Amino acid sequence: MLIPLLKKERESLRIVYSLVLQNLVDCLEKAFKAFFRRCKAGAKNPAFLDFVLSIATIASAFLKVIFL
Repeated sequence: MLIPLLKKERESLRIVYSLVLQNLVDCLEKAFKAFFRRCKAGAKNPAFLDFVLSIATIASAFLKVIFL
């Protein structure tokens, strides 16, 4: 995975446990896959707002972890 490389590159990521970062990556991946699956299925409303809110929630959780 790229997490060890990112931790070497970015000082702020070094203080975050790798498991936390992996969970964030998994949540982002699920959000993207669900959104694009709905788009591909031809949904009239692929729940873009839900997608954006899930990304915002994940980002918020990540920032709380870094700055706590």
